[in-house]
Amino acid sequence: MSWFIHLHVHSHYSLLEAIWSPEWYLQKAADLWMHACALSDYHGLYGAIEFYQKAEKHSIKPLIGVELFCVHDARNHNDHAWWYLVLLAKTTKWYQDLLELISFAQMEWYSQIPRIDITTLKQYGSDLYCLIWTPRSMLGELIMHNESSEKLHETLQLLKQATHPNQVYCMISAHDENKDQSLKTVNQTIKQLAHETQTAIVITSDVHYIHKEDQKPFEIALSIKDWKRIYDETRRKVEHSYHLASLEEITAILLKNWYTQSEIDTYASNNGAIAQTIDCTIALNQLLFPAYDSPPAIKELFAQHHDSLVEE
Repeated sequence: MSWFIHLHVHSHYSLLEAIWSPEWYLQKAADLWMHACALSDYHGLYGAIEFYQKAEKHSIKPLIGVELFCVHDARNHNDHAWWYLVLLAKTTKWYQDLLELISFAQMEWYSQIPRIDITTLKQYGSDLYCLIWTPRSMLGELIMHNESSEKLHETLQLLKQATHPNQVYCMISAHDENKDQSLKTVNQTIKQLAHETQTAIVITSDVHYIHKEDQKPFEIALSIKDWKRIYDETRRKVEHSYHLASLEEITAILLKNWYTQSEIDTYASNNGAIAQTIDCTIALNQLLFPAYDSPPAIKELFAQHHDSLVEE
């Protein structure tokens, strides 16, 4: 059984930013002998219940998460420096905190971007797994702007203070660095930063579809979302493969990127360790309305109305 687990997966609930349903992802994960799999759609848990229910059918442990945009201050509409965070719920209580974070993000929607901020992350994300996806994370942006090592250390520490030091992980992207110099720069800098700060590293391939041959339909979905035509030169192009890769495929890519087998084994085992510690149970088929105790005056009115009906 493979001990590598995908922690960063999008389904069609990411709304034209991915294709295929949660169940299809689960079927592919089962085919790859993965005993767990995460769902981390953009901005919401729209597919979480379907994913949770179908996971049992495939004997796969469901890991519930979300990918959110984060800024320093969500209420400051001049703060356009947003970046990505992948958050995973470790327990049922943390799943409820995840719901709070998403509600905040949707209520602070600005310029078509639901978003959270550091303060809210401190309030609700103190016990969530926080995965820093390198290219479009706060750290990735700083690296591409040639910020100092001190600034990178300070930023990583800020995220650790907002969540939990032992539950913040840096992600290494398992894509061909020879095709993308910026990805190579970010990956290598993140690797060094993680080493200096004793931050664990996990692997991501940022899954948006299942099979390699799904890349063209994925590009069509992106074009539809962006109101572009597929032959439009300004449309979003997909340079890497974002399919649900096996450990063997991921290993081959990372070896090509000059990571050692020992490093790959360590990073992949961190993915598995996160999955192993997650124990999130969602109560289904229950009414979750809050208990509400009416004021005495309302109770008295109800009693009078009830008595009058009885007399009639």
